[in-house]
Amino acid sequence: MHHKLIVTEPALNDINHIFEYIAQDNPVAAKKLVDDFEQKFYILVKFPNSGFKPALAKSNVRVCVVAKNYQIIYQIDNEFIVIARILTRYQDVCFEL
Repeated sequence: MHHKLIVTEPALNDINHIFEYIAQDNPVAAKKLVDDFEQKFYILVKFPNSGFKPALAKSNVRVCVVAKNYQIIYQIDNEFIVIARILTRYQDVCFEL
């Protein structure tokens, strides 16, 4: 069963900020990173449990690492994969969905 993908407004804002920051120095790398995020989204749709569960998170919250320095924070909600945030590995993942 493939899940349906929902990307939240905060996650879209995160992607835009990351893109703009990297594109200042390297627009090609910024575009590739956005492509990497999108590719990982579709892997999560097929394999929703492929991310890891943070120790203090709710049971349906998972984290998936992209390009070593970024984390996709997502929630498995019945037939949906909800992309909540995209954070750098230096940001704290402690939050409530």
